[in-house]
Amino acid sequence: MIPSEVKEKLRKYIETDDKAGLKNELTNLLRNLLRSNRDFNDFDDAWQYVKDRIPDFEDTFNEGQTPFKRREQWNRDYLLEQIMTLKHNFCQERIDHIKAVSQALRRHKTSAPPQQSVTSSFSQTGSNGNPNGGVSAQLKQDVEEKNVRHIINDLIIIIHNDRGLYTPEFEDSLAYVKQAGLTVEEPFNGKAFADESQWNDDYWARQMAELRFNFCRERIDHVKAIGRKLYPPKTRPQRNEQTHQQRTSASQGTYYRQQGGSGTNFPMKTIGAIAAIVIIGAILLCSRN
Repeated sequence: MIPSEVKEKLRKYIETDDKAGLKNELTNLLRNLLRSNRDFNDFDDAWQYVKDRIPDFEDTFNEGQTPFKRREQWNRDYLLEQIMTLKHNFCQERIDHIKAVSQALRRHKTSAPPQQSVTSSFSQTGSNGNPNGGVSAQLKQDVEEKNVRHIINDLIIIIHNDRGLYTPEFEDSLAYVKQAGLTVEEPFNGKAFADESQWNDDYWARQMAELRFNFCRERIDHVKAIGRKLYPPKTRPQRNEQTHQQRTSASQGTYYRQQGGSGTNFPMKTIGAIAAIVIIGAILLCSRN
């Protein structure tokens, strides 16, 4: 059965012939079902509901552009990659593939020792995010108070501390908000993203500021992609150095990045990056107050 709130959103998108909105809503439904280890019945019902009303909604499978990987290459990152790709190539072939990958990973997680579970690989990345996922006490309080502005601040802070979203903390927190019946995501405002060749510290900071005022899945996925390109997990400060590194970063504008293939960490200081970080800090502080 389609959740009532999802069905209402689908109905509105269908009435306005908003296919991008439909793809986004269906993809979010599928992602949430996968995260909660639930079956696909709700998604299948929603998918059929859309196809019955828009017969030509489904895209043609573009296997040549983004081919599927072999089974031995399936992992959590690959599953997330396929879900993101589905938004741009919404077809039955990709849906079936996502289901197969999810089920295979679920079986592997069930049969593997705890230290070899699907998500455990994130626990030693050096990311400042919570390696075990979970929801902070501050976010729980803001959810209880139904303070959407503060909730968005909490979620953005998670991204700031875990720039590549290497840990499950952000998605766990966002799922917690949704399960409480609160809507924090809004439609993408369509403002164009820069080409990957232009991604740098300043651009990441600007996109974080944009995300604050247009909190949507497209921007979340974009800052995640930027973070994974600019801030590899093995170059992030270790957890026992976190307080020191955060203090250094705040006072000097220092970030750690990978140089070539050596894995050497080095500080990168730019006036633009410092200014952008100060702007973000001011925005969050003003919003919290």
